[in-house]
Amino acid sequence: MFTTYVETVLTSPLRAQTGVISKTSAIIPYLSVRANIYIDGPEHDFSVLPPELKDDIDFLNSNADNLNLLQRLVVEFFRSVLAQKKLIIIADILTQLSGPEATHFLTVAQNTARNMGVSVVLLTTDSTLAAQFPENTVPFTTQLIMEAE
Repeated sequence: MFTTYVETVLTSPLRAQTGVISKTSAIIPYLSVRANIYIDGPEHDFSVLPPELKDDIDFLNSNADNLNLLQRLVVEFFRSVLAQKKLIIIADILTQLSGPEATHFLTVAQNTARNMGVSVVLLTTDSTLAAQFPENTVPFTTQLIMEAE
């Protein structure tokens, strides 16, 4: 379903406004974390980043080859945000995180989405993740793809 959804959105007028976080890492390991965040961004606005990220200069300057999954998701998410993407589609990756890690990522993504006017689509089969954010959960149907076109 993730592939179908992404392919449909990327062939629609939403293509230029869509960021995708898939199960395959889009991190460039030999670049710093900062360079990976800014790779697509026309502007580098630190105020968008959560405090734990923007205040950790050592982390931002470190090589990206040792990122854990949570850090990779945060970097790829903010890369899309700084690239001014209005729709960010995330594969069913959060099930690989611990419960607190998944909740932390979803909270950061939700707060950022609200503040920046970004829509986040997380495709998952994990009903416990959906139950944590019931006000933002919509069951997947083909109608959602049609509305995106």
